[in-house]
Amino acid sequence: MSSAASVASAVVVGAGVFGASIADHLAGAGWDVELVEQYQPGHVRQSSGGASRLIRYSHGPDAVHSAMAWRSRDMWHELERDSGEDLLIPSGVVWFTTGSEWVADSARTLADLGIPARILDPAEVSRLFPSIETGDLVGALHEPDAGVLKAANAVRALVARAQRRGARLTLAEALPTEDGGGVTIDGELRQADIVVWACGPWLPEVFPDLVDVAVTKQDVLFYGVDASWSAPAVPGWVDYEAAMYGCGDLDGLGFKASSDVDGEPFDPDTGSRLPSPVNIDRCRAYVGHRFPALADAFSLSRSKARLPAIVSVPPSTVTSSDSASIPAASHRTTRLAPRSNTSTRGSQAPERPLGASKRRSRSRTRSKGSNRTRLLMSSSMCEMSTL
Repeated sequence: MSSAASVASAVVVGAGVFGASIADHLAGAGWDVELVEQYQPGHVRQSSGGASRLIRYSHGPDAVHSAMAWRSRDMWHELERDSGEDLLIPSGVVWFTTGSEWVADSARTLADLGIPARILDPAEVSRLFPSIETGDLVGALHEPDAGVLKAANAVRALVARAQRRGARLTLAEALPTEDGGGVTIDGELRQADIVVWACGPWLPEVFPDLVDVAVTKQDVLFYGVDASWSAPAVPGWVDYEAAMYGCGDLDGLGFKASSDVDGEPFDPDTGSRLPSPVNIDRCRAYVGHRFPALADAFSLSRSKARLPAIVSVPPSTVTSSDSASIPAASHRTTRLAPRSNTSTRGSQAPERPLGASKRRSRSRTRSKGSNRTRLLMSSSMCEMSTL
């Protein structure tokens, strides 16, 4: 226990959305919390970083994650009130469909849960965008209470509230101890009741014996548009069958389009942030088809790292923290496209963890005394309730 015997203590490594949410939640519950981040909260290397993510409630037949995503909406609004910032932009989200059973399952699940959603016909879909091709669509599922989250701003707001609640933010490198049950921060051993490694795509670097996955590069394209394409007037959109998604122009960054097909293995510390030619061509072809007025729009680019969300971890060696009460807790269970074998497993060197150096311990994580270590397999805030 911490020095004050009645106060539980935690070290949380990684100030992305998962780590920041956990630190905020624990600090609010009266824990002694140290949040460790090697860079800065909301930095560009994080999969939680970037300007925007879609908040959506559709998860096919998975009612558990739909309910969690719906609950996260209220918690983001609570954070907006606490921070005085506009974080969740109420644009709605539209799921284009050519007859997908997954979209139909989503509609049924949302109806069962009482989450607002409605099936639109192609004519109704046409009224939501300045220019759209609907000839190949049978319709769309519209989630009017979904929207676009200002991702990096939201992470920073979570960290700031955690600090107001008493958490300490330490900008330093963190590593597991040799037995895997503790943590050193800039070489100094820290004592805590629980150590949470919320490192997202850095986890394979810190725990190579436990986490055997490859991090992939996901290119995000932004297209220059006029004001008629701005959010929230233009909704977020997802094409499930085509594995594409995006949103309207947010804060002047442009109209967003991204492929959800797994990209190439990627080390965000050293990998090029220029978009891959294949993704430039894929996004350009899709945008030109679906949104004809944007066929010749000039493009800007972004890239982010992604960790496969479903990871096999021996239950005897690690436990997962209960994230049901954490805003946008980020285990993604449904992907927009099948994942290739090369991107789910492999030996590609991933990025170093948030708050961890290139040096790494190869010891398995295990319980030791009263100190417990928890690994969180999170990609980003886009993985449970967002894209």
